[in-house]
Amino acid sequence: MASAIDQASWFRLPEGNLGVAQTSGSLFGQFDHANPAGQGLPTVPAGVTRLVAWAGWLDDAGVPPGDPTSGRFARTFRSWTSDGWEALADGVARWRSTMPEVRLCLRPAAGCIVSDPQACLTFLRGTEDPGVELLLDPVAMMTASMLGHAEDHLARAFESLGGEPRVAGVVLSRPVAEGDDVRPAPLEPGRGLSGVVLDLVRANVPVGKPVLVLAEQDPTALAYAPNGRSPADG
Repeated sequence: MASAIDQASWFRLPEGNLGVAQTSGSLFGQFDHANPAGQGLPTVPAGVTRLVAWAGWLDDAGVPPGDPTSGRFARTFRSWTSDGWEALADGVARWRSTMPEVRLCLRPAAGCIVSDPQACLTFLRGTEDPGVELLLDPVAMMTASMLGHAEDHLARAFESLGGEPRVAGVVLSRPVAEGDDVRPAPLEPGRGLSGVVLDLVRANVPVGKPVLVLAEQDPTALAYAPNGRSPADG
């Protein structure tokens, strides 16, 4: 059975998660650093029909501010209470009313208000606006404590969200420990969890859903990657 990985529309993420993700003749969307749970509004260039933003965060006193360039956000309990969810709902409604012709695609991450697969499903079920979407980025939702069971966490994300109609695309990378954080690294068949990620995409992401890779990734190396996890995968 064909899957998104075999007949993919490939896009590279913009450097620093800021700018346009496109291929020749095809535009996925504009990535922006604006906070949908904050007070500001993004600037959307003419011709852009999809805006991608991280899924909201609260910058509380005493914690490091959110860093949309790297996708790292302080994991504070208040973000996951009604304070965070109401701030995000208000911001999403304000952004949509300001630019109704632009689809808003939120990118969940650890530390964001929408931070894990269950929160993604809760958000989608509670948001009736068809102009609001999610971008599935499983590694962005991982923390260092999850690496010991990384395959389970990746499987949960792809299996629960890969086929959701309002998931506009999927980001492919492998998780690598970096101190107390997790950073995304390019997929390399035969290295890390690359084979696991590719198999999960083939099993759970339908043909036609856009696939995004890191700016330094060569997507042609993935399009014909063999099925199955290599013994060299760690």
